[in-house]
Amino acid sequence: MKILLTGATGNIGRFTIAYLLGQGHSVAAMVRDPERALNLLGQNTRVIDYREGQNRLIQELENADAVINLAGSPVATRWTKSKKHELKSSRIDLTDKLVNAIGTNCLDAFDAFICRADNGETIYHILQEIRITH
Repeated sequence: MKILLTGATGNIGRFTIAYLLGQGHSVAAMVRDPERALNLLGQNTRVIDYREGQNRLIQELENADAVINLAGSPVATRWTKSKKHELKSSRIDLTDKLVNAIGTNCLDAFDAFICRADNGETIYHILQEIRITH
């Protein structure tokens, strides 16, 4: 299965990619820092620069069987006014872009769409439940 994953360089994202690759899936990671992502994720993950824009996002969505959205700024920090804004926008803005791109261009294209859960254990159980296999 071809899977598009956001939030790939976070703790949950790295665990999820390792799990999916171990299951034989093809993973594309949409990231903010491609060089860092390549160092963290290795050569088996296709890295896509988020800054390439909406057209690239649509292209990747059209080629994906599933989307896993784990993007979001880390919450384990002091929640200042600016941090709260960052936390909100890092989750809502990207999710809105994903939903709009899916709704406008490839509504029926996916076997699964998974958004951020509270922790890695929850994601693991979701992946086990839907048993992503192709």
